[in-house]
Amino acid sequence: MIQIEVLGRRWFGWGVKADLKTRFIAVPRRTPFFGRLVVIACVVFLSVAVRAQEILSYPVREELISFTNGSVVLRGLLLMPQPMTSHPTVVMVHGSGPATRSSFGGVSDRLARGGIPVLVYDKRGVQESTGDWKTASLEDLAADASAAVEFLKQRGVRKIGLWGGSQGGWIVPIVASRSTNVNLIISVAGSGVTPSEQELFRQENQWRAAGLSTAEIAKLRSAWERFYHYAATGDGADALDRELMELAKTKTLDERRPQNSRELPKDALVRRLGYSFDPLPAWSKVRCPVLAIWGERDSLVPVNRSLRLIDQTLNQSGHTKHTLRVFPGALHGLAISDNRKRLPDGTWETDWAPGYIELMVEWIKENG
Repeated sequence: MIQIEVLGRRWFGWGVKADLKTRFIAVPRRTPFFGRLVVIACVVFLSVAVRAQEILSYPVREELISFTNGSVVLRGLLLMPQPMTSHPTVVMVHGSGPATRSSFGGVSDRLARGGIPVLVYDKRGVQESTGDWKTASLEDLAADASAAVEFLKQRGVRKIGLWGGSQGGWIVPIVASRSTNVNLIISVAGSGVTPSEQELFRQENQWRAAGLSTAEIAKLRSAWERFYHYAATGDGADALDRELMELAKTKTLDERRPQNSRELPKDALVRRLGYSFDPLPAWSKVRCPVLAIWGERDSLVPVNRSLRLIDQTLNQSGHTKHTLRVFPGALHGLAISDNRKRLPDGTWETDWAPGYIELMVEWIKENG
């Protein structure tokens, strides 16, 4: 008799058979070694497929909702699995740019079909929400997410989670560090460094891919560091402008240089967003369970450094319930390719890393 254990389940038997409903796979005692490997591979594939089918099977009811943050009105949807479950309701927090309630690549719907109630809303100034995201700081966006938490609390929701993708990975620890109403947070492709450091990481990857030399990249990095410092503080205008005059002498560098102090508008997003924001103090104050996820091939976020900094910060603060995971082969946002499929409702479904959605659903259920 052969016994196989996959995903925490034990598989027994003598006869060759595979039943998806009972998850029963059995292997004859005399099966050659290679044949056994093939069967084990089938076990893994089938068990993952069945598990994914099981946890994404809830019908979902939608409810139009709105809530306010001061004068800003934020509108969106509550996605409620049917029948209702006792799992935390998860507020989805956007990445950068003009994001809507449908800007999560199908993650919100998949969580809801997994039994997790979800709140999604249009970013301020986008679609049906008022305000202007182009003039909003990270603090403003965190206040919007906090207003969503308060809205749910006023409706009698007992357990509330936060999900933040990319830029949202800076926002969710801010909210969780200040609220006792947040029961768990998930950060996806979140950065453990400042926005300016993340941008420099992204830009260096682009310059390197464009074939720039190490010396050219160093010159551009120096200029952009001065630019981000000036944008955040208003200091160093003369030094920035002098450095940019030198870059202007070389076409390759001039094409990639930042704006000088006279060219940068007073209301530019780079001035308002908070490019010097350090996320680690917020992470040090988080007390609820944390799931942080990255894609191995993320070219926008310094994955290894972010994981190390966040893990170190949580450990030093005495936090004990955090899970940090890097998905092999996944890009920024946890897709494994740039392939996307347009769905009948007009939204897009992304080619997610295998197990990414299932990990989040099961982790929320275990920690909520």
